[in-house]
Amino acid sequence: MLSLLDPSEAEILRRFFREAGYTESGLEKTLGGNYPPSPQLRTTARLLHLTREPAPLSLLARWFLLGGAVPAALARRTLPEPVVDACLRCGLLVHEADDLRATAVIASLGELLVASDSFQQLASPLGRDHVLGLNLTAKYLLDFTIRRPVGDLLDLCSGSGIQGLAAARQAERVVCADLSVRALAYAAFNARLNGFENLTCVAGDRFAAVAGQRFDHIVCNPPFVLAPAAEFVFRDNPLPLDAFVEGLAREAPGHLNPGGYFQMICEWVEVEGESWPSRLGRWLEGNGCDVWVLKDYSQDPSLYAQMRLRENLPASEARDEETFGHWMDYYAAHRVVAVHGGLVAMRRRDGANWLRIDEIAQSYGKDLGNAVLAGFEARDFLTAHEDDEALLGTTPELAPDCRLHQEHRRAEGGWQPQPLRLEQREGLRRGLNLDPNVAMFLSRFDGRRTVRETLTELAAEADAEPAQVQTEVLQVVRRMIDLGFLLAPHP
Repeated sequence: MLSLLDPSEAEILRRFFREAGYTESGLEKTLGGNYPPSPQLRTTARLLHLTREPAPLSLLARWFLLGGAVPAALARRTLPEPVVDACLRCGLLVHEADDLRATAVIASLGELLVASDSFQQLASPLGRDHVLGLNLTAKYLLDFTIRRPVGDLLDLCSGSGIQGLAAARQAERVVCADLSVRALAYAAFNARLNGFENLTCVAGDRFAAVAGQRFDHIVCNPPFVLAPAAEFVFRDNPLPLDAFVEGLAREAPGHLNPGGYFQMICEWVEVEGESWPSRLGRWLEGNGCDVWVLKDYSQDPSLYAQMRLRENLPASEARDEETFGHWMDYYAAHRVVAVHGGLVAMRRRDGANWLRIDEIAQSYGKDLGNAVLAGFEARDFLTAHEDDEALLGTTPELAPDCRLHQEHRRAEGGWQPQPLRLEQREGLRRGLNLDPNVAMFLSRFDGRRTVRETLTELAAEADAEPAQVQTEVLQVVRRMIDLGFLLAPHP
């Protein structure tokens, strides 16, 4: 395992990696990404070609992305001596004959550096305890996470500490909790590497690691894969089907401060004879929280098993057939007809709580976390303005990322217009068809005029009394606020 860096050595490494271009944007520009090579996609050859020149960034990439070796003499000529010495002292590099070889990969998240195990370790005796680094699932949760200043934040099932590191600048205190001691060692190393003194690590099974504690925000990337056996600690869990994430959802409210959020990425099953919303409803209702489920994808069990099989290191066709059959027998025994995945957000709040389940576009936009927070705030606004008179006095504004589209299809003798469609370019990227009159009505909301003023203008143009159109107009306004097309004014 890696040894903690001295704070001064950590600062030397941070500065050098940044100056060498070993940042998310720098690696995207020079290598096309900041992920380690994929055995399945066979990307190693290209990365070796792009890093063939003996430059500082090339050496860093060969070590900490490709997990390879560099001649020690070349490393000493190319890199500052304090950088090489610091990497050797903490164990990031080890001597191997005349070479220096990396013992970990380092991914870049913005300018954050995240050390973890290399993918080659999956095939070693330590493979079961592999500590996963930056990956698409982790980035999905990062995008989904609400960003706001908080006191105490918990990164549950933290692994190498990716979520906690990303939140450390907004939180006064961050706790990384995980069952894996190896993972927590990486999390502690990464906290020191990035200069965070407000991040601590605790070991334990799920919420037992923080028994009796409450937090303002909890983020969780659990081992949610629906596997018939616990092969990898980072991916699989010992409970049947989705019982592990169900337990997390049930326990989380007891560890939230009032107004606190719990956000988790997870998968769940649909079993024969029961809809999946009903299944989730049993987990989530009556827990003292407002709950928003965003379903992202659905898969047939056979396609799901195939997808997960690709995550394993390549094996023989006979071994793949045996593993696939084992997974399919497992799903058949539990009457699984579909696997769904997505995101769960909870907010602890007194009073009558709500449960909302939506499906989202897989091509969601940036600022997804802000869109989630805005969704909770929109529900608060609508609750506070249930009275028509209260809503009439407010000044909503059409969201700036909204765009109105219309297509025309070729028809007999010309072009036939299709319905107008209002779409969001960012966040959840919702879209809905609109009547032209509704589209024109929505365009009037500029954040200055009240709903009453806009309604009066519309009624005058239609030669109708405002009372005649008020009910329908307010229904439209409420729906557009709930969906995020109209932004509610802040107090």
